[in-house]
Amino acid sequence: MAEFLYSLRVFGISTVEDIERFADLHNDYVVSLTRDAAKLERLGLTQERALGSMFTSDTKPRLIQNWSERPGAIDQSNLARFLVAVMSSETCRKILIDFELAGFVERKRSPYGTVIIWSTGRIENIFGLMLRNLRQAVEVLNTADSQKMSSN
Repeated sequence: MAEFLYSLRVFGISTVEDIERFADLHNDYVVSLTRDAAKLERLGLTQERALGSMFTSDTKPRLIQNWSERPGAIDQSNLARFLVAVMSSETCRKILIDFELAGFVERKRSPYGTVIIWSTGRIENIFGLMLRNLRQAVEVLNTADSQKMSSN
């Protein structure tokens, strides 16, 4: 979840056009998955579940509408579609509840009965910091290894 939200930020997915294109790319990915039985198996997905995660003429307009009303806002079921390869929709829902308690997202029930979420930006900041720290640690290790090899 943190990686997904961070990725939206770093890839600059901010406009309605961006999220629409992202949904189209997601659908293309799902189609490619359905043609690769071995990959579906590795991911623990059935074809039915993968195909169920596609954005359709019913679900895509809701994604776009939520995003147009508040950039970054997405309903829980559409977020679960994007995350189908890494978690179930129930796991997505539970994580979002915990993320709300931690102050990472805000959740609001819409007049249509869906739950809309949007990030507060905190989890993306933490994830970015973690990546920078990891990169610096790897650089330190590589430098130490290089110095060790040159002294031998």
